[in-house]
Amino acid sequence: MDSLDTNKSVGIDLGILNYIHTSDGKTVDWLDLEDEYERLQHEYHKLSRKQKGSNNYEKQRREVATVTRQIKRKVLDYQHKITTWLVRKYDAVFVEDLEVKEMLEQSHNARNKQDAA
Repeated sequence: MDSLDTNKSVGIDLGILNYIHTSDGKTVDWLDLEDEYERLQHEYHKLSRKQKGSNNYEKQRREVATVTRQIKRKVLDYQHKITTWLVRKYDAVFVEDLEVKEMLEQSHNARNKQDAA
């Protein structure tokens, strides 16, 4: 078993202004999803105009689900790319332990914090 090289270890802190901050001074910016959230809001608005149970309602409901799935996949892809980069660059990665549920309940800025979670 290899020994741990402490020179190649890093601590990760989730931020509000940046996505993550590392203990060696690097920062990773947020994924810009503003356009996707606007499109999702637009699709939800179109859905609210349809008569529930109609064929057009079902088509629009599927469109809302498609946009939601695209946002989720972009976030997961971004997180995967960041974690892959961290694992390849460092031998040990330390992450702070947060009570995310309590933070979301008390915050007016819950969407950004939920995206970070």
